[in-house]
Amino acid sequence: MNQPLIKPRRINVLDALRGFALFGILLIHMNGHFLFPSAFTEKTASFFPQIDVTVNEIIHNFAMGKFINIFALLFGISAFLQLRSFCKGNNIRVYCLYGAVPYSLALAF
Repeated sequence: MNQPLIKPRRINVLDALRGFALFGILLIHMNGHFLFPSAFTEKTASFFPQIDVTVNEIIHNFAMGKFINIFALLFGISAFLQLRSFCKGNNIRVYCLYGAVPYSLALAF
């Protein structure tokens, strides 16, 4: 009578990469809001000002925008996996609706 619940399968690698991307977004925003403006507007007592400028340039050139792209990619993969598992119930109309609405919104804007 009482059947055990079937746990949904999760892909641990996607969860780990999503956490890495969120942590990177957090670090970049913290750098942009708290560290970056004070490095150039105020005269702070820094032992190695050229190293500070170099590190900020490296972060700006190599990390800015990368983490949000990783997160967007993982969001798309997760949405695809959810829709694919939803489609196994032969709900093709709903599956097409979920695909057509964002596509039409993208074309409109």
